Amino acid sequence: MPLRCTVLDDFEGAATEFADWTALGGRVEVRMLREHIPDQAQLAQLLHNDEIVVVMRERTAVPGSLFDRLPKLRLLVTTGFRNASIDLAAAARHGV
Repeated sequence: MPLRCTVLDDFEGAATEFADWTALGGRVEVRMLREHIPDQAQLAQLLHNDEIVVVMRERTAVPGSLFDRLPKLRLLVTTGFRNASIDLAAAARHGV
């Protein structure tokens, strides 16, 4: 069964265009979300079964309360050098 991955806030299609997702060889099922999901409850529901989440920008906050609602999350990837919207302490506490 492939891992589930969601790419958030890819409104320009950059992740689709600049990455070779076929190189994953079916091991990861990738879903691209171009629209921003501001509601944390809706976001948690969308990501609930994902092991991997890619945050394209600081547009989507990932606070400790969201980590609490994503029990399968193992890897959180962000573009850029750092992302002030991610609670890194909460990520560490959750093993992400």
